[in-house]
Amino acid sequence: MKRIITVIMGNEEEVEEFLRLINERIKSNIYVDVKNTKIRIRVYGDEIEVKEVFNKIKELEKEVKYSFHPDRKGFYHYVIPLLFSNANIRVAFPYSLVVDILQTKGIEAYVDGIYLIAKISKKDLVKILQSISNAYYDSLKYPLTPMTRRAIVFYSIIRGQSIEKTIKVLLNKGFLKKRGEVYWLTINYEQFKKRISNAPAGI
Repeated sequence: MKRIITVIMGNEEEVEEFLRLINERIKSNIYVDVKNTKIRIRVYGDEIEVKEVFNKIKELEKEVKYSFHPDRKGFYHYVIPLLFSNANIRVAFPYSLVVDILQTKGIEAYVDGIYLIAKISKKDLVKILQSISNAYYDSLKYPLTPMTRRAIVFYSIIRGQSIEKTIKVLLNKGFLKKRGEVYWLTINYEQFKKRISNAPAGI
């Protein structure tokens, strides 16, 4: 059985992303022909297989388009593992931290299953992800508990300060203390986030 599926993307970048996903996730017998932003896919196999591949392709089309174009409410929909992979981040970090930072910056964002849904373009979001990853990487020089590391990176990104300066500031403000060689947060992370989010830039 053969079925032909035609997908039309908005620009070359969307086409490249869609073809990459097709190559990664569709292992069935298909033939792809591309002409500008028009993609023609021939699917071969038995009836059940063709139907499954067709549904996967439509899901991938939706996935790509929602990550490049906002819905009616202005939200972009990003598949979290794919988003992190595309961002070429240096080290991994909790994706919920992205939501904390976006919300503190006044950008509506939340997680729904494997999706990060936010009112921010992919280009701007990737920049933030890379900044967070770089800050996490820099924080590895210091002996920190996991939650302390998260708090320090959060502050560093929100205030635009280096990790070294952030640690000094938070020690002076009483948010950090040192036990032996390890830095600890003196209040829980949620309290810390709330204090920093509601405080003037000097704090």
